[in-house]
Amino acid sequence: MIAAEKPDNEEARLSALRRYGVLDTPAEAAFDELAELASQICETPIALVSLVDAERQWFKARVGLDATETHRDLAFCSHAILEEGVFEIPDAHNDERFADNPLVTDAPHIRFYAGVPLITADGHRLGTLCVIDRAVRRLTPLQTQTLLVLGRQVITQLELRATVSQLASLSDAERAARQRAELASAAKSEFLANMSHEIRTPMNAIIGMTGLLLDTNLDAVQRGFTEVVRGSGESLLALINDILDFSKIEAGELQIERAPMRISDCVENSVDVLSVAAAQKNLELTFRIDPSVPDGIYGDATRVQQVLVNLLTNAVKFTAAGEVAIDVRAERCALPTGDEGHRILFSVSDTGIGIKPEAIAGIFDAFSQAERSTTRRFGGTGLGLTICRRLSEAMGGSVSVESQHGRGSTFRFSIVGAEANLPKAEYLDGHLDALGGLRVVAVDDNQTNREIIEHHLRSWGMTPIVIDSAAEALRRIDSGELRFDCALLDMNMPGMNGIELATALSARPRVAAAPRIMLTSLGQGEQQPHLKLFSAFLTKPIKPSRLFNTLVSVSKPEKTQAEASKADSSPPPAEFAELGHTRILLAEDNLNNQKVACLSLERLGFRADVVSTGLEAVDAVRRSAYDIVLMDMHMPELDGLDATRRIRGDSSSHQPYIIAVTANATIADREACIEAGMNAYISKPYRLRDLRRVLVAYNRLRAELEESRGAEATAAGAVDLARLLDPSALEELLELLGDDPAELGGFIDQFLPGISELLDELRIAAQAGDVAAAHRAAHTLKSNCATLGAAELRSLAAAIEESTAEGSLAPVTSQIQTLAAAHQRYLAALREHCEARGWPLAGAEPAR
Repeated sequence: MIAAEKPDNEEARLSALRRYGVLDTPAEAAFDELAELASQICETPIALVSLVDAERQWFKARVGLDATETHRDLAFCSHAILEEGVFEIPDAHNDERFADNPLVTDAPHIRFYAGVPLITADGHRLGTLCVIDRAVRRLTPLQTQTLLVLGRQVITQLELRATVSQLASLSDAERAARQRAELASAAKSEFLANMSHEIRTPMNAIIGMTGLLLDTNLDAVQRGFTEVVRGSGESLLALINDILDFSKIEAGELQIERAPMRISDCVENSVDVLSVAAAQKNLELTFRIDPSVPDGIYGDATRVQQVLVNLLTNAVKFTAAGEVAIDVRAERCALPTGDEGHRILFSVSDTGIGIKPEAIAGIFDAFSQAERSTTRRFGGTGLGLTICRRLSEAMGGSVSVESQHGRGSTFRFSIVGAEANLPKAEYLDGHLDALGGLRVVAVDDNQTNREIIEHHLRSWGMTPIVIDSAAEALRRIDSGELRFDCALLDMNMPGMNGIELATALSARPRVAAAPRIMLTSLGQGEQQPHLKLFSAFLTKPIKPSRLFNTLVSVSKPEKTQAEASKADSSPPPAEFAELGHTRILLAEDNLNNQKVACLSLERLGFRADVVSTGLEAVDAVRRSAYDIVLMDMHMPELDGLDATRRIRGDSSSHQPYIIAVTANATIADREACIEAGMNAYISKPYRLRDLRRVLVAYNRLRAELEESRGAEATAAGAVDLARLLDPSALEELLELLGDDPAELGGFIDQFLPGISELLDELRIAAQAGDVAAAHRAAHTLKSNCATLGAAELRSLAAAIEESTAEGSLAPVTSQIQTLAAAHQRYLAALREHCEARGWPLAGAEPAR
């Protein structure tokens, strides 16, 4: 017999075990039922919930065994707690560790053993849930999976038991104080949510109108300014949610998304927000993304931009002269799932006031700033860096700072994520050959700018020549050693600025004809008397896409202008040609939002009737047969949810396709819309791409119904089909995955098994009488079904979640077969839907 070694963290493990206060306590039904269930499912005469103490294993629950404990050196469980997953011994007689063990040679005559370690949230292994037989055997895959699930339920019961014990020990005064704190927290959250909604309303109009403005024929400078306004507005709109972040973080309610995101977009959007402030202080604002950084990863773009904007804001605020630079790199790393991913490393450096050494240690603490005078001089609450740290940690990374007082600081943060296959940047498609071999000279006194420009030009196959001063450029031209096809000239340089250098170049016949591009800080604008000296103007910080497109433009201007003219005169989308007579009702109380929505719909070839309240929307649907209703969630008299419920509850009314429109954009909001009877969901502000997406989904659904039911199919039929499958959810996924059907198919294939596993967990929880486990499984199932558009299955899961929240398992027991049937119907509809569009899909197999 070979006794098991003790874990490296034995003292901490024993301390964790004793904290639960469960050793030598009487039997409890919750644990006994889990042991009984393990015995029945694994078909073994013996099952134990075993806790490994310092010198013994003690049984909290036992089936088929009279003993209450054994010596630790004899215990199979002492070996099992050292393993990952299920520790299985098919035949103890053939295992040298156990062949002469008294528990094998004598009663209870163990031949077969299988145990799963009971692991706490902080990684301590308290014991096992194990099954034992007196015959040689193995577990089936389903039995193995079930044993793992039941093991997790044992830990859940231990945590619940500890929580109940702790709550029972609270005094009445403590309970009252806690209740008051919870009510105050709820009131604060409600106030902040209402304030956030009020701020969003004017922001929606700003973003919507600038979006429409960008669809008009603007010159390069106007387009650049408008893009910055829109980009800044969108970033500010996202950051409005940050009003709630600190409260969410402290309450443990912060959610991090995992969706495909492009790192370069996050950086460029963040830089846009601070470009004006940097230009006003004559600071150089630059960014560089290393080639090691993947095009995209799965992460939370909004949160990444939030951290970047916060760090950039501080850098610009505390820097009086010099530069602020972003550097982004990547390294391979292992993800928590065990798969390989990327750690993205961001650094924000400045040449500002720096931080005193004694202040660095607490710089990321809440309500902390480098020194008291900082608040008076620069403002701020002191929460920004705390939120940055918490967000970085929530995204799997960390944050740090290096600083020299009086010389500047470098803040670093990281995130981790799996690589996402995103399409190549649109501006590179089909144009690389046009610039190959082009000789471009860049004259800029800032070394970081020169390095960034040289990197981009070289990556596009051009020949870069970087020079640090106008005088040196002229010297090399006059000596005959410098020739070029295009020149990038910085506006602000010591000695001779960009305009003066351009004037000098135009007077030199050898280089006078080469196009010249001015690099200016935002807000300087084009120098009207000197327009003829330049072919184009670029504002700093230099975006790769704008630099590339400008170089294409000046090298082949006639082609670019023709393409621009063609784009400006493009007709409304052909995809909506069949919807020419579609009747649309817009229910929106804000006049600015009404205007944005109507103009956006007109660009797509539609007109809409407008109402301002929920009651007016209900009356309008009763009077007229509208095909589509764009329903704002927050309106006076009757909100969008209640208005939709009234419309769906009126069997005499024509049933339209209802699209929810709201400033809130959480999973819970989407679920509330679907539960109320809405068919699709978009968030404010009204964007053409979002309207196009939901109208495309409606058009496809309408076409499917006409094909399957005949030309007289109605929108009411669309509602019925939408209760089985929500195409708009799949369209959203496709858009998130870069409009790549192969990527969508792979995502669905990976996601579908999770739904089957959750249905299994519901069955097991129902059999075990475990209300808490059923509630968790139903909640997760509801969320996953919403993601994959499994509308009917999601509704059933929502009903079970609601019932189990009230302590009832009756719906789970009665609806197991209903869930299985709904699962089969969804898989069939999903496969048919994907095949009709040519989307590759392998995983939609019949439900178990």
